[in-house]
Amino acid sequence: MPDLNHTRFVAMISRHEGRRTHPYKDQMGKITIGVGRNLSDRGLAPDEIDLLLANDIELARHICRNQFGPSFTTASLVRQMALMSMAFNLGGPRLAGFKRMQVAIIAGKWREAAAQAQQSRWAAQVGTRAVDIARMLATGTA
Repeated sequence: MPDLNHTRFVAMISRHEGRRTHPYKDQMGKITIGVGRNLSDRGLAPDEIDLLLANDIELARHICRNQFGPSFTTASLVRQMALMSMAFNLGGPRLAGFKRMQVAIIAGKWREAAAQAQQSRWAAQVGTRAVDIARMLATGTA
């Protein structure tokens, strides 16, 4: 039996299934993503979840470095984690809306940054997550 030519098969299956970056419902109503991955029935394997998480963590770190600059990179690990949690949850554009918090962070006024985070609509939406993050920002401790 001949060996499968991986590159040719990838090209063929991609042509048959299509490549989608966002979930969609296939002709059977199954939630699908990528190259025909049936999320409804198959879901994700643990290593796939870990890969997605690792990529999203790096994206959150990148967002924070861009948005807060040296104030992020020189902050304590706990404060970095708090800001990255916000970036992970909100994404860059929505996190950028926290203008007063950003000004406080850049000025090194971490308690003010925490207060700004807690006074947001986001805090009301996420509940205890915001309380944890505000405490981490204010104190620099977990």
